Amino acid sequence: MRRLLVIAIAIGCLVLQSGPDTRAQIVDPVFIGPSNPSVLWQTRYDGPMSGIDRAVSMALHPDATIVYIIGESYGESYSLDYTTLAYDTATGVQLWETRYDPPWRKNDVPSRVQVSPNGHIVFVTGTSIGSGADGGVGEGLGDADWDFVTVAYDSQSGVQLWEQRYHGHQRGEGWTNSMAIAPDSSTVLINGRSNCMDDPETPEAEPGNATVAYDALTGDELWVTCFECCLDYGDFGTQLAVSGDSSTAILTGTHRNPITGFDYATMAFDIQTGERLWLRYYDNNLYDPDAFPQIPISNGTDPTLDSPRAIAVSPDGLAVYVTGISRGHYGLVDYVTLVYEIHSGVLKGTARFDGSLRGHDRAHAIAVSPDGTQVFVTGESRTADVGSEVVTIAYDNNLRTEMWVARHNTSDSDSGLPGDRDDIARLIAVSDDGQTVVVGGDSWGANSLDWMFVAYDASSGLEQWSGLYDGLLSHADFYRGLAVNGDASRVFVTGHSCSCGTTGLDIVTMGIRVDGTAPMSAPSRWLAPKRHGRHVHDAVRHR
Repeated sequence: MRRLLVIAIAIGCLVLQSGPDTRAQIVDPVFIGPSNPSVLWQTRYDGPMSGIDRAVSMALHPDATIVYIIGESYGESYSLDYTTLAYDTATGVQLWETRYDPPWRKNDVPSRVQVSPNGHIVFVTGTSIGSGADGGVGEGLGDADWDFVTVAYDSQSGVQLWEQRYHGHQRGEGWTNSMAIAPDSSTVLINGRSNCMDDPETPEAEPGNATVAYDALTGDELWVTCFECCLDYGDFGTQLAVSGDSSTAILTGTHRNPITGFDYATMAFDIQTGERLWLRYYDNNLYDPDAFPQIPISNGTDPTLDSPRAIAVSPDGLAVYVTGISRGHYGLVDYVTLVYEIHSGVLKGTARFDGSLRGHDRAHAIAVSPDGTQVFVTGESRTADVGSEVVTIAYDNNLRTEMWVARHNTSDSDSGLPGDRDDIARLIAVSDDGQTVVVGGDSWGANSLDWMFVAYDASSGLEQWSGLYDGLLSHADFYRGLAVNGDASRVFVTGHSCSCGTTGLDIVTMGIRVDGTAPMSAPSRWLAPKRHGRHVHDAVRHR
């Protein structure tokens, strides 16, 4: 449904041709806070067809000199292509651009971009229609022939190093949802839904969860592991991580148990062979076998719902953290975060957060401090007075203590009311020096969807600065990427924005300069300045 909504908005933007030509204009975010943030540079990417160009994911080079964006962009064949962009982080100058579009010119939809820890290779992965319509892989399947496709590029030049396509069995319906790279840069792991359990003798498709391992340097396939009906897809995306010693891969997702309903499922496997090492489930224990059967309106209202959304590994590689949503005793979902010992699978701690309204509280992202002493979880919490606000929590590394809880809600500048927007944090990053936590996500105002981002002091939870980006003509803006440099003096964000002139949805990327790190003394809720105070200026278009 979300993809359909995005397409509908994009089509709406394309038909608004009577407005001003906005191709050469950009809009700076509105910032607040004593750290004095400002826009260092901003670029707007409009693809060859001036149609739909959507950012999907962002990655920062280990030395913080290049930022990489992966997006989907309409090409000359009027189908979606992978588009990978590399920008100089100091100037915003585009260093290179690549497009992935096989000869049969079908849709190619990316999902992730990551850089190898040694900084040499950029990996992009996603889903691509195969050549079934041309009698190749998945013969006769045509547009139903969806494969995992992973491409490796030289990080400095953008030269393609290798490409791998995973088709599953005879019915090629595959959708990738996560990627992880071993810390020693030796192995790339791709995960997603695939009909990998298919029996060639039966006509029925048998979907499973496929994890594929490639040699990072050559692209050679090392192994494929398929788990039957274990990790569900749809709205319950799976996430991958790798232990610090590059020996163990960890996968988490949602398992549908016929008795207990939807549960967290977390498993570890040997990164050399794909052999499963352990499997653990988490259930909220609210299933009542004597209760009258409940038919959920959707998965989101299932009384037994437990679904992980994000994963992170401790710097020492000994613990893995999983966070997501879990039905609570009041019938609505809470944040639930778990920590497992990586090599044994022993559950070491559990933390549940239920907001003040006892409403829906959904965790979307997690990060661990560089010294391993703090775990940060962020997402959204429903309140009685301000709608949905961002709630970020810092725990100790065993999840026994809430070190701080920070709340952020943006006000619509046109109303002047305190905290009248719906804010959702979707991404989180911690600076290498461990002093700053930055979260970013969506802010629903009276007129449009905007980007929001906020920085906190990692030790106290005090807000350092915050920003709101409302693009051209105040139409829909979708936030998709976040990265910070070593001391959080530079923050990089990306997403797509509707120009509603002649260019439809464009990929917008910006570098933000932060001059200081003094925390705000006021509470983290803030009132944005009036919209007419926004700074609009001409952009240098790097293509």
